[in-house]
Amino acid sequence: YFGEDSDWSGVFGAQFNDDDLAIERVVVPPPTLFTEQSRIESENLGLFSLNHWEHGQWRLKAGLRYDAREARYSDEFGSDVRANDQSFSQSLSLTFDWGEVGEWDLLETSLSVSNTQRLPTAIERYAFYNSAALGRFLIGGDLDGEELERETSEGLEFSARGSRGIFSTQLSAFYYRLNNFIYLEDQRGVSFVPTAQYVQTGADFYGLEGSASWLLYDDPNGLGTLDLGLVGDVIRGRNLDVGSEPLPRMPAARLGFELTWQSERWTGSLETRYVFAQKRTAPFPTAELPTDDYLMVNAAVTWLPVEDWENLSWSLKLNNLLDVEARNHTSFRKDSNPLAGFGISTEVKWVF
Repeated sequence: YFGEDSDWSGVFGAQFNDDDLAIERVVVPPPTLFTEQSRIESENLGLFSLNHWEHGQWRLKAGLRYDAREARYSDEFGSDVRANDQSFSQSLSLTFDWGEVGEWDLLETSLSVSNTQRLPTAIERYAFYNSAALGRFLIGGDLDGEELERETSEGLEFSARGSRGIFSTQLSAFYYRLNNFIYLEDQRGVSFVPTAQYVQTGADFYGLEGSASWLLYDDPNGLGTLDLGLVGDVIRGRNLDVGSEPLPRMPAARLGFELTWQSERWTGSLETRYVFAQKRTAPFPTAELPTDDYLMVNAAVTWLPVEDWENLSWSLKLNNLLDVEARNHTSFRKDSNPLAGFGISTEVKWVF
């Protein structure tokens, strides 16, 4: 019982999934072709609970999750390796609604804490194959004779959001400390092809993200509305086991805006995003190359041909209007594969 003004709601659930990956590796190339076949499998069971309590100006959210996983590797030569593990995670978020404060119509602040555990996936444990998507030969973390341990994280996040008439904004700051953080690390001198292995380290992540929006114009004659949105974020990740050096493939800081006009049957948008240069690169075991800054401009228009029916639409998109050379620092292929240049695409969508 929490009082007449209190409200408690929640959900309990369970999920199960069974993953099976069949792999065929070429051991001896043609003309003397010899291949090896193997399987990577995992069975996962998750139980979770999400609860929400509201009393006056206070809101409390709590989450619990339990996971159990069996990962297995087998091949045609009789290998059969298994790993069983369990994890338990908790999170708690407290929000206070300040109501009207000064000239603000709404002001809310939230504080969230979490203690989470993540189990290594079967691929992270037993991978031993070439990934065309990453351009790397992947090696599982368990294949060096020492099993990967569960990844643990303690997190703290503060956020605030408010609105004043036609203006609204949101800002959040976060910090996460991880033990046994699992990630792909490029290896040197392991093979004649680019190779990456799943490894573990102590790490922390911290950053800021924010957004704001304005209703610039609302035509009284029904010609439409004009909105301006601003977004920005910055994140840092450090390898605490290697002198707090940067972790590889960390995203660069970003700032952007989007101008959107919307009427009853037409929507048009112009998006501009500035991505800063990323000079904080991982130096070990292979030196990571930096990426330059770039300005990405995209535009789009959507038309609803049938009045009062949104299931049918036509859209035209113009990507990278300035045709700049842009590289995504989070990509393994950033050094050889920049993002697409100027492009035009169109689509007709029917939802039924």
